[in-house]
Amino acid sequence: MSKLDIYTGGPVETHGYILHSEQNSSEVLVIDAPEGIADHLKKQGLKAKFLLITHQHYDHVGDAAKLQEAGAEIISYQDYSKQLTLEAYGLPFNIKAFKVDQLVTDKEVVTLTNEWSFAVAWVPGHATDHITFYQQAQDRIFCGDTLFTGSIGRTDLPGGSHEQLTSKISEHILILPSETVTYPGHGPSSTIAQETASNPYFKESF
Repeated sequence: MSKLDIYTGGPVETHGYILHSEQNSSEVLVIDAPEGIADHLKKQGLKAKFLLITHQHYDHVGDAAKLQEAGAEIISYQDYSKQLTLEAYGLPFNIKAFKVDQLVTDKEVVTLTNEWSFAVAWVPGHATDHITFYQQAQDRIFCGDTLFTGSIGRTDLPGGSHEQLTSKISEHILILPSETVTYPGHGPSSTIAQETASNPYFKESF
């Protein structure tokens, strides 16, 4: 399994996942870009070739523009907007605009290199543009702020829906193999087996 590191930073301790290339030791793929991750990579002599965005809430894209300026190709479900970052609703953040290089769709399989391939699922309810990235070959899914360990993402933000979020998690995430590791946008990782057995939002359904 390729090396995976976690950078945690920004105003609400958001995870940015760093996937290392086995073919080029200085090259990485990044999933979400909390503030500070660009400098973290630079200090380690690492170059992000791709940035995959689970959703554009301010805490997940704080360094997206910086990574793009350093050469990363940005992949997201929708084009950048201040509505998606939540700045349009009065939150006191100043996210530098970035350009989405590749838009992806629900149930699309995105193959970026012979090392990095992901099945995309659209999982709204926390954010209207929220997607997850499932790496079947590595038995892991990057959930963003959909499924947390023992919980789910908040649904009281613009575009949120508790019913939609729980339904989409059941449809797209909990159906994965039980050994799949879940990597959320905040907090500790888990597994599908653990969440179906003990997550209070779902355990009665399985």
